[in-house]
Amino acid sequence: PEKLLKQFVDKVDKIMVIEEGDPFIEEQLYVFLKDYAPGKTIYGKTKNRVLLRYGELGLTQVLNAVAKYLGMEPPSIPKDRKALKEEISKILAPRSSALCPGCQHLGTYWGLRFALLKVAAKYGKKWKGVWIVNGDIGCYEQGGYGIFAKEITPNEDKESRKYVITNPYEILDTNYIMGGGIGLAQGQYQAGYRDGPIVAVAGDSTFFHACMPALANAVYNKAAITFIVMDNAWTAMTGHQPSPTTGITATFEPAKVFKIEEVARALGVKYIWTVDPYDIKSTQEAIEKALEKTVEENVTTLVVARRECALQVVRRLTRKGEPIAHYWVDQDKCIGCRLCVQLGCPAVGWDKKTKKAFIDPVLCVGCTLCAQVCPVNAIFPKTGGKKLPDIGGEE
Repeated sequence: PEKLLKQFVDKVDKIMVIEEGDPFIEEQLYVFLKDYAPGKTIYGKTKNRVLLRYGELGLTQVLNAVAKYLGMEPPSIPKDRKALKEEISKILAPRSSALCPGCQHLGTYWGLRFALLKVAAKYGKKWKGVWIVNGDIGCYEQGGYGIFAKEITPNEDKESRKYVITNPYEILDTNYIMGGGIGLAQGQYQAGYRDGPIVAVAGDSTFFHACMPALANAVYNKAAITFIVMDNAWTAMTGHQPSPTTGITATFEPAKVFKIEEVARALGVKYIWTVDPYDIKSTQEAIEKALEKTVEENVTTLVVARRECALQVVRRLTRKGEPIAHYWVDQDKCIGCRLCVQLGCPAVGWDKKTKKAFIDPVLCVGCTLCAQVCPVNAIFPKTGGKKLPDIGGEE
């Protein structure tokens, strides 16, 4: 409210704005003060920076920013607390959240990773090969969490800069709001980005919740982007609520399964591929074809990676008392290349002493993904039990 804002501004000489995310309020305040009170100074995330434009705000960041704003020394951590933190840090492994063991999204991201490399190289004369992968809200958003990732210094350069992807947790370049991935992707294309492939990813529930208008807009306005929908048949991230792809309602009544491909065709998408992300080779090939078709014909293409959430499959097996075929690493065959570790599955570990990979039998769900990426066939299923590819992806 302008009247309330004027009353506030008249009582202060300088203003500090503390807000999560982008400096939206701060920038609006600059516009207002430009005419009303140009002599007032604003501190925040832009011109007079006391806070970073990226990352989350915690107590320490805010206290340090306020101290800087007031021209005071930032509060120091008490010696006993600092000593305790240093002692605890020796036995705690820093970690973030991760995709679940056997998560089908790991297969999709692995296929996307190598498809981008091949397509970027194939059309090397056409562009710089600097792709953009736009994320969305769901389990798969962890593709941008940066677990194990290299440190990247944020900058505001206008030149496109390519970063090598070494695991699924550093594959996403943007992650904004639900449905925002495909919106950003077509915006990037319409704004003139031509340095490499433009990709958007989303889940099945996000697709139905917030992506259909954006997909229709992308097709209608001829945005050359590739859209990957990861269909795991549930709204998994928030507790496995039913999705239109599940086949049951919120009250557990049978319902028609909505096919993403049928909806996409109705919205005008001409080129669609459907894959099982537990088949990494086929997934990569389909994404390559989609990216190539987008490049060659300047059209919106779609890849649907369909496989039911591994957690739900494992839960059903557990209730039935059916065993799962866990996998193990033959230490004599393992060459220590760490490709299986790069897969990003929490069940796959690395022994620093032996320089060999290993699989935690408690976490393993028998998805076969690690066995598929092993270049020397050193990963095998233990005898007995079922493999998830034989029982997952039910409609």
